[in-house]
Amino acid sequence: MGPTPRGRGNAEWTKSISFWILVLANTFQGFGYFVPIVWLPTFASDLNLNSSTSSIALALLNCGSVIGRLATGYLSDKINPWFLGLSILASTSAATFILWGVLSYDLAGLLSFSLAYGILASGWTSTWNGFTKPLSRKYMYALIRWQYSNFVNSLNPLANDPNLSTTLFGVLLFSRGIGNIFSTPISSALTSLHSNSTTSSFTHTSNHLGFDVGGGKFEKMIVYVGMCFAGAALIALVGWVMDAAIRRRSFGRQEQQS
Repeated sequence: MGPTPRGRGNAEWTKSISFWILVLANTFQGFGYFVPIVWLPTFASDLNLNSSTSSIALALLNCGSVIGRLATGYLSDKINPWFLGLSILASTSAATFILWGVLSYDLAGLLSFSLAYGILASGWTSTWNGFTKPLSRKYMYALIRWQYSNFVNSLNPLANDPNLSTTLFGVLLFSRGIGNIFSTPISSALTSLHSNSTTSSFTHTSNHLGFDVGGGKFEKMIVYVGMCFAGAALIALVGWVMDAAIRRRSFGRQEQQS
């Protein structure tokens, strides 16, 4: 006998508005996330820091990412994923503007940003499980509710589909990968907008802000990263509001039934 064909219900997750809001926020996050990782060594070089010091900044970012993923993974089992994701995205945007754009005019500011960015930004992917678990469970609950109805046969394929979570994670990885591909050429274009003549005229002046490093050539790129996270946070806020409304309606129906 050949393999059992998948049921039509396998595509039901595509009708979830909340999931597509998550995908949109995830895409915005991807467009900003990879830029500091790529450009920190160049930024450190324009601060006149040697390669060893630049390596310390990257090491702090990577160390922070481990801490961030572990902490967020723990919190995702206890806190609403929309609220947790919103907090991560908003705080990462603030850290980008304040710690990188304002305070990273010297080594201390750069190291502070590297650690904070690693902890905050990398935790986003650890929230995915909190988003996908309820969607995966939804159809199992539907099966229980309708187990004595005529719909049981159509619900069975999806309710028992072990690949649903993998499919959802694949979509999230794909949407984030779009940002990974395009963020580098975008950030390169933003830094190249600063003319070479202007850059050379400011190279030897003191930096009062992180925005001033390299004669200001990183300013637009820093703003771009901060706005990507701010946009993702705004989208997550919409998702959180929608999720709260759905929960209130569900709670109201339960009270009426009781």
